[in-house]
Formats: sequence, C-alpha cells, structure tokens
Amino acid sequence: MKHYLIILLLVLVGLTTYGQVSSNKGTEFWVGFMDHIDGTSASLDLYITSDSNTTGTVSIPGGTWSTTFTVTANQMTLVSVPSADAHVDCGDCTRDKGIKVTSQKPVVVYSHIYNNFRSDATLVLPVASTGQNYFVMSYSQKTNGQHSQFMVISAQDNTKVRITPTDDVGSRPANTSYEIVLDEGEAYQGQAPGLNDDLTGTKIEVIDTGSNASCKKVSVFCGSSFTSLGCTGFASGDNLYQQ
Repeated sequence: MKHYLIILLLVLVGLTTYGQVSSNKGTEFWVGFMDHIDGTSASLDLYITSDSNTTGTVSIPGGTWSTTFTVTANQMTLVSVPSADAHVDCGDCTRDKGIKVTSQKPVVVYSHIYNNFRSDATLVLPVASTGQNYFVMSYSQKTNGQHSQFMVISAQDNTKVRITPTDDVGSRPANTSYEIVLDEGEAYQGQAPGLNDDLTGTKIEVIDTGSNASCKKVSVFCGSSFTSLGCTGFASGDNLYQQ
C-alpha cells in the first residue's frame, strides 16, 4: 500500500510539473513583429495581465528601446512597442528585433499587430512553454508583393536551427533544408515569394549537437503579411499572425 501511494504521489507531482511547464503564464517571453502590409505604419501592442500585482520590463535587447510596466491584479496593462524599432520587413534575414517581456510574478501576454481594419493577434507563450520542433501554418497568398511568412526568435546564444521550407524562401529552394544560427533575441524571418505561395508545413527544428548538447528553445510565429481567406474573391484581407 505504501509503495502504491508513493508511486501515485510521483505521478501526481509529474503531472503538476508538466502542467506548470505548459502554462501560458510566465515571467519571461519573446515575441516578434512580423512583416505587415502597412510596414512601420502598423501598430504593435502588448496586452499584459495577471492575477497578482506585479511589475516588469519590455525591451528590445538588440536595440535601445525599453520600458517598464505595472500590472494591477485582474486588470490589463497596454504596452505599445515602436514599430520602427520592432518591424521586420525582409525575407530570409536575421534582425536584432526580438522583443523580451520579463516580470516579477507570472503574467499572461497577448500581442496585436494592426493598422486601420487590417488586424490579427496572438497569445504569446512563455519561454518555459516553447519547444524545439515546429510546423508552420500559413495560407496561400492572394496578392503580389505580400508574403506567407514565419519568424524564429532564440532565447539563448548560439542556437542552431534547421529549416525545411515547403516553398521557396528567397534563394533557398523548397523542400531543401538549410541551417541558421541565432543568438539571444535575434529574429529570423522567412518569406515565400508572393502570389499563390504558401509556407504551410515548413519544418523548424532546433539542432543540439555534441555530448554536452543543451536543450535550447525558440519561439516561432507564422502567418502572412496580408492575404484573404475564403473563396469569394479578394474583397478584403488581413495580416495573419499566430505563435
């Protein structure tokens, strides 16, 4: 009976630990501002809330911008990030534009990219709940000049990432893997060429090598700079944005 109780206790502790790691509440987050049809005219807002009174910082470690915030329990705090400092408008490129959110006590973070009627938002996962293997979900493009896209942000230096795109990414051909190395806070953005292109199914994986390999993690966002969903023609469109 004692052995049974000990085993049951270990199982419950394991489930509790797993649940904590998979939570959307945390004290450290990385978020990125993918390309938007309106460029730096678009706004990037972070909505931060908690069930406790707390304080924290939002910063772009690769740049100079930062600000502090205060959250009152069960209320929402809005933090606007300057688009000129955070917007990434290139494809197959790496920029020091990862946005870091840290707090004294666990918070929940939402990110919103919008301009006029073009808008999308995502729940942001804390570093503790991010992983090493991802598949991109995007959508076929309905207009030239805009892109199916994804963004990878590293939480640690010297993070090796292998990407296998389902469509061309710049000069990199579809279905051919390539590797990049990211330092903390660096954001890599991959974009498909344009009309009728779709990066859905692209595989993104962190590569750990050597006997002392560490479990480095990345945050991945995907979507589109501007497209239209549905089958009734191109009457309207939005950017797509999801972690």
